[in-house]
Amino acid sequence: MIITIFIAAISFFLDFYPGGYSLQNENTVKVTLIKKGFLEKEQFEFEVTTENELKIALLKNEVNYVKSLWFMSLLVFPTVLSSLVTYYYFKNKQVFFLILTFFILLISLDIYSIIKSLNFIEKLLMGLITM
Repeated sequence: MIITIFIAAISFFLDFYPGGYSLQNENTVKVTLIKKGFLEKEQFEFEVTTENELKIALLKNEVNYVKSLWFMSLLVFPTVLSSLVTYYYFKNKQVFFLILTFFILLISLDIYSIIKSLNFIEKLLMGLITM
């Protein structure tokens, strides 16, 4: 559990999560999007106009969605793992396999959702750059 808290703190304060996107300088005139990778950092600035206002709103929403999904994953996975260990320890095999199946499905849906959202962010970013 301490490891989970440590990873969540690093993710929150250093914007270290899948994609590493963060929005700064959000106002009605200009928005700055920062994409942090392991070795590089890219910064994109966009002026808010009537043509790209919807794309910027979608970008903000999608970045917040990825962050929320990442933090919820950090909370759910240790809980499910601890229940797996508990049911395995008490030798309740049926519940163990049921939770294990649920956990495998949850991981695959989580990864799919994060990848889908990151692809959508990239599409919005490319659309904003070409404007």
